[in-house]
Amino acid sequence: MFTMVVVQLNSHKPKSMMIIMLEVMVQVGCVEFVGILLFMAGIEKNPGPTDQFNFRYQYLLIQLGSDLLRKIFDERIGTTLDQYLQANLNHLNKILVLINKNVITEDQKVLIPPACIKPLSTSFDITLLACLLRNICGLKNAGDKVWTTPSINDHSLEADIARLRICRNKVGHSGTVQISQTQLDSDWTELSQILGSLNSKLTNSIPNLSDEIKKVETMVIDENLNKIHKETLSLWAEMDKSFDHSLVEISETLGRMELNQAHISGKVDSAMEKISAFEVKLDKNLQRLSQGPVEEKPKKLFVQAQELQEALVQVYRRVCSMLPISPLIDDEEIDLFEVYSEPSLVQAEHFKVQNKTEKSAISSYEEIFTKNGKKCHNVYVSADAGMGKTSFCHRMCLLWSQAHSGISSDDERIRDDIEFLQQFDFLFYVSLRDSNFTTVIDLIKHQLKNVEESLITHVLKVRTTLILLDGLDEWTPTESTCTLPERPLLDPRCVYLTTCRPYKLESLKLRNRDIDHLVEITGIHGDAAKHYVACIVNYLNEKYDQNKTPYDFQTELRRCSLHSQMCIPVICSQLIFLWFDGKLTHMSKSAVYANTLEMLFKRAMEKHIEAPPMENLNFKFPQCFESMNCVQRHGSLLRKICHVAFDSLLSTENSITMPSLVFTPVQLASSPYFLSPEETDYLCKIGLLSKNKVIGRLFEDQKVKLSFIHKSYIEFLAALYIATDKYNNIDVIVKRWSKLEDFFQFDHFYLLLAGLSFDKMEYLMTKLYSNLSNDFVQCHKMAVDDIDDVLYNEKLILLQNITIKCIKEGRASTGTNIDLRLENFVIGNVTEHELVKEMLQKQHNSVKSIFSMNGLFFDEFALIDGLISLKLEDLPSESLPGFISCMLKCKHTLQTLGVSSYLTMKLPIFELDALTSISLCNVKMSHVNYEDFINTLSSKTCLENIVLKDIDCTDHKKFESDCPCSHGLNLSCHNRLRYLILYQVSVFVSKIRNTEIQRIRIDPAPKELSAHLSDFYQSIQYSQLQYINIGHVRLTNIAKLLTDAIQTLKNLKWLRLSNCTLFDSLLKIHSDAKGVKVVLHNVTFMRDCLYAFIISILRNNVVVEMVNNILLFYHEDKAYEIQYAELADYVSSYVSSIEGITVTYQQGYCLRFETK
Repeated sequence: MFTMVVVQLNSHKPKSMMIIMLEVMVQVGCVEFVGILLFMAGIEKNPGPTDQFNFRYQYLLIQLGSDLLRKIFDERIGTTLDQYLQANLNHLNKILVLINKNVITEDQKVLIPPACIKPLSTSFDITLLACLLRNICGLKNAGDKVWTTPSINDHSLEADIARLRICRNKVGHSGTVQISQTQLDSDWTELSQILGSLNSKLTNSIPNLSDEIKKVETMVIDENLNKIHKETLSLWAEMDKSFDHSLVEISETLGRMELNQAHISGKVDSAMEKISAFEVKLDKNLQRLSQGPVEEKPKKLFVQAQELQEALVQVYRRVCSMLPISPLIDDEEIDLFEVYSEPSLVQAEHFKVQNKTEKSAISSYEEIFTKNGKKCHNVYVSADAGMGKTSFCHRMCLLWSQAHSGISSDDERIRDDIEFLQQFDFLFYVSLRDSNFTTVIDLIKHQLKNVEESLITHVLKVRTTLILLDGLDEWTPTESTCTLPERPLLDPRCVYLTTCRPYKLESLKLRNRDIDHLVEITGIHGDAAKHYVACIVNYLNEKYDQNKTPYDFQTELRRCSLHSQMCIPVICSQLIFLWFDGKLTHMSKSAVYANTLEMLFKRAMEKHIEAPPMENLNFKFPQCFESMNCVQRHGSLLRKICHVAFDSLLSTENSITMPSLVFTPVQLASSPYFLSPEETDYLCKIGLLSKNKVIGRLFEDQKVKLSFIHKSYIEFLAALYIATDKYNNIDVIVKRWSKLEDFFQFDHFYLLLAGLSFDKMEYLMTKLYSNLSNDFVQCHKMAVDDIDDVLYNEKLILLQNITIKCIKEGRASTGTNIDLRLENFVIGNVTEHELVKEMLQKQHNSVKSIFSMNGLFFDEFALIDGLISLKLEDLPSESLPGFISCMLKCKHTLQTLGVSSYLTMKLPIFELDALTSISLCNVKMSHVNYEDFINTLSSKTCLENIVLKDIDCTDHKKFESDCPCSHGLNLSCHNRLRYLILYQVSVFVSKIRNTEIQRIRIDPAPKELSAHLSDFYQSIQYSQLQYINIGHVRLTNIAKLLTDAIQTLKNLKWLRLSNCTLFDSLLKIHSDAKGVKVVLHNVTFMRDCLYAFIISILRNNVVVEMVNNILLFYHEDKAYEIQYAELADYVSSYVSSIEGITVTYQQGYCLRFETK
């Protein structure tokens, strides 16, 4: 039946018993407190008087007593515990309460649901079994006196269980050293009788129980076990002294105040801390006795962390204190503080199209890492090529090292930045261009060689840390599906600053929660630009014994119409060198790079750098290279390195397997480049290639890596490769385009290609419109929510900006009035209106969409007769007639119409034959026009998207109780409807066809409109819905219909409930719905609803975000609430105990967790 084995006496932990004692004390109330307290105080008393008797008594009680309780438990529930709780949710609620109150301990809760999916009673100890029998097995109420003081005449199961617990305490209750043999025999007999009584109540009882008891009575105990036992008893005795004092404190507290959990909790915590300390002693003692001498502990992690901090300070001070005077002179450096010029920083909004005037300036590190008074943990710094993102990071590294070296500055702004950085115990700089690892920890390990992962993890978890991820757009991870370095789920004290180009942010489609603050580097301006120019000019004057002035350089820039290029540091330095060499004329950007190449090769000749043998290469250079003899002499070598640049940047075939821009000499020597070691060395000497400097390495034993001096050069050389080759290389580029975002990531490359070969750029744009036609169709359609709307608009804005820049570059390069195709026009305050008007005049027959951000109307719009999409924001009254005329002219082609304005208007919706998508926001209508408008939507059965937000009736106040403005929208025949959004409008859906609808947002404020939604929620059951956003549910029957519908949706991907009361409805997610994102905001629900919801999402990869919610529950016919931050703590504690659920964020009343 059970095996005779030697057990350690600490298998029954004192801490777990004390928690049970305190919980019982709270449950039964003040009247019986003293009696129960004295009863429970004996549980952990010294087991003396006779060691061997104590051991046998404990063994009999724990081993045989546990077996009996386990059998009784299994018979009472009649099935497995998980199935029993699924059928009895109220019992699951009791378990959760016991866990929350620590009645069930940390060690025990992992053995039962919800933490354990398949629990086995064989793993339960006697304490847990007794607890479960008392609370969930249909026995007498847990507060009944039978559980504490069973009557001598009571032979019930409850009384026997209580007596079994009391027997455990009798071992040391008297506290004396000697007990008579008569008393020992009496105790043994009493325990044996209790076990026999429990056995008799079993259907399947233990046979020969008396024989099993006899075996324990006569078992042999060796000396080693005796020694451990005695020392254990000694520790328990010491512990009891402290515990007894805690009991007195609790008794005194209860004498001064009314009994409740809040008053008890402080004393409980104090008592438990003392008990835990002795428990640690006990565990160490048993470990020492059983395992022998303990090995010497390794060096403390905090000491290692201090050493790492000191090493980082030294590395950053050594490596980051100097900057190259220019990318053109990579081997000559100048002090960072001498040449560094503060770039202009502005605060941007990731999901908002902003004018320049709307962006707030940022002047300090504190403003970078805070927004609206809140600390930011995810900061992104965005800037175009050559703006100084890496120098920005190097300066931050250097100032951090000064902050931890006691070095200040006379400059007040620098001093403030140093003081701000002192809050970060660690700063890790990660150059993403130098590594292809996918996790932040691996990236840090790569740059901190010989540093253990455990130390890095320790630092990120417990120390305030700033992590700089530099060059996200140049990062090529080993896993192609990885879009961001994976961050460890550690303490939120980790702060991340990531630098990248603007296109990368757009292609990542990060949500607001992923970006706490977006900062843009707009270049160096004003005094900062003058300072930068003066530093380089003074350096060159001293080097070449000249006497030129910065003013002369700026005058020449204005003459050449290149003054705007001063704001880009890398271009500015090139221009200074060209001017110093007398080469600066009126030139395009591509010509600037071409002259830079000429200067590099000429400089090499002047320094007598021996060039490798050159092959004769017969190909035509672009026009800007016609007078550049040095470049043409190096044609074959330039062709090879251009091929490397093209493959590294663009090709999907023959691509370099290293991260972008970084490669080895062996790779360059291989097919198809065949660059000899002499050629590679020559390119390094002239400055076109450079040896890679890996910032952050603590040990300099790395293999040599090579890179281009800047990514803008690789883009120029790749453009030169295409400009001097056949058109089929453009097809290689086109293969990389699966969506419009793929096109955007090479924006600077297109600009340079337009200057080198405008014909190739025209051909490439033709391919763009033909190969990505589906993407343009999607942009023409109405976005289904605000975020998507901004994403679509950003795509069109980016495309227009790229096109306009390429046109200007091509015109500057060729001197002719050339144009590129543009089908989608975005009109805003910063748009170059004259050029746009010129393009509209020439291309009006091919214009497909117009998005006017400020409602501006151009006369050229009247020429357009094939418009597909028209979106208008902030429409002024003077522009309305012109746009209505434009709608009517395009009434047979216009498919998408979006209007956002605070004007009162009547739009010709009925006359728009091809309309499939409509969005109205903040529009006002008379009551008659409002009704006609809704009737028109009901009649247009071809509509695919309907978005109505904040539409007001000018004849009635919004949502008045007696307002007749309540319009029914009949969608029963709209079999193509995909998206429906009704937000704060006096409109309800009377009927709907549910077969194809994918996304809905229904948010009616008044109850009167909510009452009309019963048919609607019934009709969406078992539909194809993927995205649901519901607000302001306040009626019981509507809540029930809504939750019933949700649990039928197999294709659900996103669910948001806000300002809803679910009453006693159960929110569940369908078992087939995987990877769902659920947001609960200002939702009030019952406890059963919460538990049912969490059980339904297990193992379904669901992400849950809870903000500002309320949990209702009833106890003894009284209603209680757990609100906001308290509820977040409650749910966090609950889900953390469940296997497969991870809490990823918790702060205040916000909580985010996910299931796997």
